[in-house]
Amino acid sequence: DRMAADMSVELRPYEVSAISLWPGIVSTEAMLAMASSDNPDERGLMKASFVDLYGAETPLYVGRTLAAMAGLSQSELIKRSGTVQLCGELGQEFGVTDEEGNSPASF
Repeated sequence: DRMAADMSVELRPYEVSAISLWPGIVSTEAMLAMASSDNPDERGLMKASFVDLYGAETPLYVGRTLAAMAGLSQSELIKRSGTVQLCGELGQEFGVTDEEGNSPASF
């Protein structure tokens, strides 16, 4: 992601890292409501966008992966600076699980 890469270059002299955190499909309240809606337009929108909430990440999972990254050393954060980090891969690396103990797949 260009913005994270550019920020990384500009902030490196100050020992500040910048990453781009990419979650997979996140089961927000709006997505869950749309998936269980009786409104045929909303259900059609879900089908048209090929969204399947099975295995989706929750906002809690995204937060947990970010919290796990915050525990890294400064040198490790600097190594990752300017890169795209996928929540599913971070979760596997750090042993992070979702609220019900699930480990969502990386996309």
